[in-house]
Amino acid sequence: MQPDTMSLPANVAAIDRALDRLRQPTTVHDRLAILQELIEFWHGPIRPEDGMTDAEMTSQPLPLPLRWWYRFAGKRSEIMSGQNILFVGPWRWIGLMFFAGGGAFMDVHENGVVNGTKGYSVSIGAKTPEPLQFLKPLVNDRWEHVRL
Repeated sequence: MQPDTMSLPANVAAIDRALDRLRQPTTVHDRLAILQELIEFWHGPIRPEDGMTDAEMTSQPLPLPLRWWYRFAGKRSEIMSGQNILFVGPWRWIGLMFFAGGGAFMDVHENGVVNGTKGYSVSIGAKTPEPLQFLKPLVNDRWEHVRL
């Protein structure tokens, strides 16, 4: 999504002023307010339902700026994507196709369209080989990259 071109000159001037404030000493809250202006300039208004609730952010403590970010726009798929999600419980799908549990993780994301058919990439990993052994019978020569 790109900015509304009808009011672009006024929007550009406003965002220039906001970014110029970064030349001065700022607090974390000042920088977050500037980030909010920049995101809304580029992606349009952010609604309350675009953010995550505290109940959705339960798996690990986060520093204030990151917690603010997910509360602000954590559900906006054009801003957030699969590899940026931190809140996963045991094999729980959180709406962005990232799964974790049993010592392994999996990320699934669209990977373009070929001949009118959507393609997907699947990344599966673990710190040790054991959680991935269940995949061995599923692996064949159609898999692009495999290391078990």
